[in-house]
Amino acid sequence: MIAALLPLLVVLTGLMPPPQARAAAGEAFEIRQLRCEAATCSTAEGIMAGLTTIEIQGSLRAYREQGLRLVVEREGAGAPVFERRVGVFANGEFRASLPAHLWPDGSYRFQVLNASPDGTPVASGRFTRTTAARSPAARAGALASADLVGEWRGINGTAGVLLISADGSYRFNGEAARYRIEGDEVIFGGPLAPWNDGRARLRSGVIEFYWKNREGFQNWFTFGRVR
Repeated sequence: MIAALLPLLVVLTGLMPPPQARAAAGEAFEIRQLRCEAATCSTAEGIMAGLTTIEIQGSLRAYREQGLRLVVEREGAGAPVFERRVGVFANGEFRASLPAHLWPDGSYRFQVLNASPDGTPVASGRFTRTTAARSPAARAGALASADLVGEWRGINGTAGVLLISADGSYRFNGEAARYRIEGDEVIFGGPLAPWNDGRARLRSGVIEFYWKNREGFQNWFTFGRVR
């Protein structure tokens, strides 16, 4: 039941179409020149190394009934790389996370807009993402079953327990199925097949499903290794 509901839950959060370009798997990177206006910004590391996000929070009591919209643009991209709705708590506070680890290097601008038709900015900020140099071995990116075998648990809002075996089988929340490896992708049958047709990648030590559904909303589910 949980696995069936997760795609719907992601749609309801209002995540919009994905970036036109994405960061390569396993990149180490830095966030520089982070500046914010009318909000407080900071970087945060996820449960696994490399899952760096930018956390935004502020107080906008006037918009408790309307809600807000967050838009992120990269210089030269020609279109927003990220867009989502942001709720405002009863006390006037709002919070949002920017998944900077998903995006390529560049200079970015984000704006928090009100819900009016003209979308007036009520907070904004800028940052630069810079990738560290990678070795030829890290750029190769081919997966092996040894990279996947073990126990994984949902992180970043994903629920469930994933057990992967070396014989090409796995169990998700107790339901058994098979998987296979194709290049830098692992393809799951069974209960995980509805997520991006079962296609996932290992990024910075995290199994990640990342795709756009037919309604045009972005889905993002992740699993971190337990053992």
